[in-house]
Amino acid sequence: MGRRRKDDERAFDGKFDVKSFDKALEAIQEKNQIPAEETRELLRLSIDKAARDTLEPIQDNAAALHTETVIDEKSGEISFYECKDVVDEVEDDFYQIELADAQKIDPNYKVGDVVKYKKDLAALDYQFFARTIQNFMQKVKEATKKALIDHYSDRVGEIVTGTVDKTESGFVTLMINKVQATLTPKNSIPGEQFLPGDQVKVLLQSIGVNETSSNKNAQLLISRTDNKFLAKLFESEIPDIADHTVVIKDIAREPGNRSKVAVDSNDPEVDPTGACIGSDGSRIKDIVSQLSNEKIDVIRYQENPYLYIAEALKPATVDGVVFLDGEVAAHKAPKAIAIVKNEESKIAIGRRGVNVRLASRLTGYSIDIKEQDDAMKNHISYTRIDDIKRKEALSRLDSDEILDEDDLDIDSNSAALESAVVEADKVSDIEAENDIPSYDSDDEETEFTPSAAETTETKEATTDKEDDANVQKPVEAKENDQDEEHVEITSKAKISISALEAQIERDKKKASTANDHHSSHKNKTDDKKKVVKIDVDNAMPIYTEEELRDIEEEENSDSSNYDDYDEFEEYDSDDYYEDK
Repeated sequence: MGRRRKDDERAFDGKFDVKSFDKALEAIQEKNQIPAEETRELLRLSIDKAARDTLEPIQDNAAALHTETVIDEKSGEISFYECKDVVDEVEDDFYQIELADAQKIDPNYKVGDVVKYKKDLAALDYQFFARTIQNFMQKVKEATKKALIDHYSDRVGEIVTGTVDKTESGFVTLMINKVQATLTPKNSIPGEQFLPGDQVKVLLQSIGVNETSSNKNAQLLISRTDNKFLAKLFESEIPDIADHTVVIKDIAREPGNRSKVAVDSNDPEVDPTGACIGSDGSRIKDIVSQLSNEKIDVIRYQENPYLYIAEALKPATVDGVVFLDGEVAAHKAPKAIAIVKNEESKIAIGRRGVNVRLASRLTGYSIDIKEQDDAMKNHISYTRIDDIKRKEALSRLDSDEILDEDDLDIDSNSAALESAVVEADKVSDIEAENDIPSYDSDDEETEFTPSAAETTETKEATTDKEDDANVQKPVEAKENDQDEEHVEITSKAKISISALEAQIERDKKKASTANDHHSSHKNKTDDKKKVVKIDVDNAMPIYTEEELRDIEEEENSDSSNYDDYDEFEEYDSDDYYEDK
């Protein structure tokens, strides 16, 4: 049974309630940012089009019908007129009327005037009202989008703050400057919960229609899961990024779980990762607190893909990387194998694979993780990260990208030199005092290369009877060269600098002691070789003068053979007899 209108229900009489209409205008202005005057015009155009379509529904050229709608703001009366142009000869009677016919209505009409016929809207059927509402809603939607674009177009891609109005089934409704916006579950960080009145920061992605929302009107599209949201948080919390001293190169993110942010510096004196983390992690903690404690790894961006992968897989230590260019499939990321230290594969992969996944997204490579032992077992040849760093350091040296030698930090370079030659604090004081050299893990023997002068003497003293083992024999230094000894370490043995210096001092003392004994021995010999003058006149002659002359010549001849006592130094030493 069809519904009937109640007796007390008033039929449309061509007027509307002015007070209710004004309240509706205020609500539309607040919600949709459309001025009241613009809303009145939208309603007038909607009524005009609905009446025109209702009066001439069959005619194809109904849209060409001249009409005019007038709204009286004080009385609320709506007047609709059908209009025809006064012409001498009618070509289309839908919107034209001859001058003679127009003057029958009013003698004052002339060519070019418009004759208006008022239509009673109360006589129109329900289709008129349905069309009016449909037209009006469509125009309001278009006007709302235009108003939002005009007001927020310069803020798209920026962070805006909204107040939570209500939450329902994962959808959070925010009020942003009296404009309603919906934060959908897809654009919300998993696990986040808000209460009405909470202040929430969101990224204004764009202005349009949210397909997942029941509200199909144009609205602000917002997100908290977009990578740009994290980038903008960094910019708002870190001054070095705001002034472009530090730049964000790449972001890989799993909202609510973990993120990796690669940063670089335009100023060589500014550490990009340190600037982002802040003193005691203060800066990064402020960002994490706004993301429901989402973990953030800040790494240094590297142009070199080997080093970039090593950085991206932190906190795991990457020993080397190999790229599998031959296995790149169509529309897939190139593959790479990262070799990490033993027992660090779990760190590199991360809980549920999040670390290696984010590293792959960050670098653009599909990364497989292998430990050092597995790589050796599978005969995987790879490029070591230390070798890459060494090459880059040499390249910077060749390009004059580092400071001059005079400007280098002496302390830091001394430490670097020591670490390159010895293993600090690995030699005990006992070894240093007893002249015991230290060896590395392979038990390699320590070799000493003689100085240039000693090498020359060795070559001169070498004969063809030396064995093929090329065993280096010690060469005695000349007396003039004993104070100048040169010892150069050529093996991989790791001896501390302090131990090496102590050894050199001991060698010098031994050489000095040997010189003293040699000098004492020579003086004694010289004393023995002195000729004792005898008073021949008072002595009894034992030998004839000829015999004495022969004896003296023989003594002089024998003494010349013992000028060099170096080979007897060992026996002249007091230590020799004490040992015996």
